[in-house]
Amino acid sequence: MMKTGLLIKTNDEVSLIEFNQLSDLYPIVGCNMIEVAYPKAWPGYVLLIDEEGKYKEKNNINIVGTLAYGRMPYDVIVGDMVVCRKGLSDLEGLTSSDIKLLKEYIGEQKK
Repeated sequence: MMKTGLLIKTNDEVSLIEFNQLSDLYPIVGCNMIEVAYPKAWPGYVLLIDEEGKYKEKNNINIVGTLAYGRMPYDVIVGDMVVCRKGLSDLEGLTSSDIKLLKEYIGEQKK
């Protein structure tokens, strides 16, 4: 069953993506190893980020992800990321309500 996630790029571009399983997200995030990060600002959601992003020369800080993660100035999110729901045993897709809520939050962060 296809799941919906929210792709947030380092240039603040936001788009919906579809995926079946975690391995589908590697090319979308642009990595070989995905880290699951738990954002303080968005309980119940997860950020799927590049585990090795901070070591790559050409990755930029993801401002939206860093603010949601809530561990500045000690840690930042680097590179593009996907947001989805944290399930009990697996990742869950976003609902239309989730997408609306997250887009509103992102809009507030850009101000």
